[in-house]
Formats: sequence, structure tokens, C-alpha cells
Amino acid sequence: MSDHVATIRMTLSVSLLTQPNDRGNLRLDAASGLIPDGAFFGLRYLVHGRARRAVVQTLRVTEAGGGRDLVTVRIISDGAAAARAEQRQVVGVTGRARRISDDPVEAVRAFAVQFADISRTGVALSSEVPLAAGDRIALELTADEGSVDVEVVRHDEEAVAPFGARFLDAAAGEQFFARVLGAIWTEPPRVVEDMVGEAPKGERPWSGGSGMRTRRAS
Repeated sequence: MSDHVATIRMTLSVSLLTQPNDRGNLRLDAASGLIPDGAFFGLRYLVHGRARRAVVQTLRVTEAGGGRDLVTVRIISDGAAAARAEQRQVVGVTGRARRISDDPVEAVRAFAVQFADISRTGVALSSEVPLAAGDRIALELTADEGSVDVEVVRHDEEAVAPFGARFLDAAAGEQFFARVLGAIWTEPPRVVEDMVGEAPKGERPWSGGSGMRTRRAS
């Protein structure tokens, strides 16, 4: 980025307090002093469970107390992370799986899986335990996040990702797709590891999601 354009030299997280309005403005809650007036940066967030990315410019920064700032930004450009449900995103993210089974031991026994690519309808993966077409498993990114149920529909040992699976619930699949993309965008934070805090008194974080990755100066 040009030296004549202000930007932010770190990766940090924010809370979205509003969704975009008709003027293309957003209101954010951020750690105090980290986002200056007039700065341009890349923002990554969710709208109705769909991952989006935008370039924004800071319009106004207001001290909110408690080490927090209220930041109003203007969206310069915005686009969906994926244009079509069937468009696949190459990811390479490690997760966990459990078999969907009436056997209580199988139902709680977790094993590692690697997501090679993902779309809003399904995922290609490798697994440390054998799977077969027709198997139903629950996938999760971490133990403290919700899982999504899938059915294995493809098994090809010659493929880099031997197993292809479809989401059994479309809405749950959309949410899992967004979480996987979010994991790619937010890991690892380079400077500020955890800047997400409670919204200032009287404000409630917008339920659409949060997350930001800044542009780095060249």
C-alpha cells in the first residue's frame, strides 16, 4: 500500500455493533487507540452466516471508556467470499469428527480429520480412521464449537482428500462453511491475539458476526 495512505500494521479483532446501512457505513467496537481516523484496512465479517470481505475507511473514532473505542467506518468495496453455493474453497484446516451412532462409545470417540476444500453444500476431507460411503459423522473445528452432520458420499483412495461428504442440513452447512473460512482468516493473529471484548454499556454486538484482518503496509 502507498506510504501516503494510512493503514493498520497489525491483525486484530473487533465486534460489529451494526450491520451495513444504506450509506455503506458500519459501527465497530475496538480496543482503544488501535484504529486511527482516516485509516484504510481490510474487514472480514459475516452477514446472515455468509462470509464477506471489504475494504473500509475510518470515518470517526469515539472513546467509549474501559479501553474501548467506537469506530464508524465506510465500506469502500465489498464482495461475497463465495459467489455460488457449489463454489469450493481450498482450505487445509484440521478438525475433529465423531461417528453418528447408537453405540455410546462410538458416539463420543473423536478422531482427527483434515478439510481439503469446502463449499456450502459439502466438504472434501481426509481422516485418520477408515470411512466408507454412507457413513454419517459429525464434524467440528474445535471441541467447544457446534458440530455439523454430514454423510460420506465419495471414497477414492487415489485422491488427496479421499472422502467427499454432503451436509445433511443446509442451514447448518452454511454456518459451518462460514466458520471454516473464518478460521482461515483469523489465524494466527500476528500482534493482538484477542481483542474481542464486551460491547460498551447500552450497545449490543450485532449478531451477524465479527472479525477483521488489516491490510499491511508494503
